[in-house]
Amino acid sequence: MLAWHSSNHVDEENHVLSKISCELGTVRNRLRPSKVSSALPAARNHFPEHHCSSPIKPSRQGHQRFKVRSHTHNTMLQLYKDLDLEIPEGVEVSLHSRKATVKGPRGELTKDVRHMQMDIRLIKGPKGQKLKFIVWHGGRKHVACLRTAKAVFANMITGVTVGFRYKMRAVYAHFPINIIVAGDGRSAEIRNFLGEKRVRNVQMRKGVTISEDKAQKDQVLVEGNDIEEVSQSAADLHGQCLVKNKDIRKFLDGIYCSAKGAIVQAEN
Repeated sequence: MLAWHSSNHVDEENHVLSKISCELGTVRNRLRPSKVSSALPAARNHFPEHHCSSPIKPSRQGHQRFKVRSHTHNTMLQLYKDLDLEIPEGVEVSLHSRKATVKGPRGELTKDVRHMQMDIRLIKGPKGQKLKFIVWHGGRKHVACLRTAKAVFANMITGVTVGFRYKMRAVYAHFPINIIVAGDGRSAEIRNFLGEKRVRNVQMRKGVTISEDKAQKDQVLVEGNDIEEVSQSAADLHGQCLVKNKDIRKFLDGIYCSAKGAIVQAEN
């Protein structure tokens, strides 16, 4: 009678131990290692050691089984981070609540960067003007916006001084692609793509013009001051000549960008 009672008691304790082990394993990702290591011996010490017939030893194997890997994340914020951008001569920059206007020999550009949480200051010094971009208490992605803002203003300065030019060339194997400039350089018509009779019309973006390249056959020039509008107009030309339902490794017909550069440097 005593033997039966002892074995039944041991089985009940083993069942309780296994249940506690499962619960500890379920919440191990939400607890720190110190809490898990302190909770496990407390559960094991509740029962005498000679009554535990579990194959897992409570001292070593149980602790290793429920060991939680500590993950450390670098959440440190930078107190102060700044970048400078020199403004060349002949360029005028004005700022009003992060809405910038850049004037130069080729025209004027305006950008609204109020979605970027940073300080943008126009500093005048003895060597000229410069823009200072400042981030306070910024994380990794917040600090990365500094270079983005600096690149936006640098492209604006480049656009009003030398401009942007994309060279787009028609590539074909059998059916010649005809690119016809229309609307005083504001639009283009693409004909005979893969022998199709459909005429594709592409409108240039604001401030962008298209013209035929007299130095190269089957090539057009997409020019403008805003790099975003120029590049998007070039992408619209390329997107109108995509081969569908055919093997693009064999059918390579289309309009592709062959070169990028500045307008003033290309003319010189």
